[in-house]
Amino acid sequence: MRKRSWSNAHVASQTIRLTLLIGFLINIHILIGFNINISPMTNQPICHSGGRPGLYRKISSLFNLIVFGSVPSLCMLFFGSLTLRQIDRKNDFQIIIGTYTKKVRKIRKSERQLTRMLLVQVLIYSTTGLMFTIAFIILAKNSNRQKTIVDIAKENLIIAIVGMLSNTGPCSSFYLFTLSSKRFRKELKRPFRRFVQRQIQIQMSNCNSWATPVDSTIRESNIPKNIL
Repeated sequence: MRKRSWSNAHVASQTIRLTLLIGFLINIHILIGFNINISPMTNQPICHSGGRPGLYRKISSLFNLIVFGSVPSLCMLFFGSLTLRQIDRKNDFQIIIGTYTKKVRKIRKSERQLTRMLLVQVLIYSTTGLMFTIAFIILAKNSNRQKTIVDIAKENLIIAIVGMLSNTGPCSSFYLFTLSSKRFRKELKRPFRRFVQRQIQIQMSNCNSWATPVDSTIRESNIPKNIL
């Protein structure tokens, strides 16, 4: 099977489904390791943000460091570099040295922009992902310490803030390509245009369905009564 055969919409959709399934299976331990307990000091329900204190929290922090902090950034850098190298080879094959100087400069400029975009994506994702996992590791080290409900609330607040910041990594690709790529913006506008056109067609069909009985009523009213 040729490599080019993998580059199609069907393979992409199947890969997305497989990724969602793997992501669900990876995080299924949360249903087992996270419990809502009753604090003996206040008799109020509490939930530790990092999971049960002890061995599970330490394993979970290392798991987050590998799965969410390191692997995605390395995969982005690896596959992104392969993509850029393939683009560079394709351009070198198409361009004849010494001709079309403006075209060559434009292509090289696009390659530099793609490289910068890749590095920015990896930097943002790795920074936010490592920030999230480091917070989990720090909380895991302090899991054996006796804590009040205020301390647990502070930990939950820290995890909530760091977790919200970690979402900027996966979302940065969308905004980065939207701001920098004219073609991406064009493809993004296409479904919205289709939706608007579909709504206009529905409204026009509804107007026509309402106008038909009204027109027939007007025609009947114009007929003389002696004929009826």
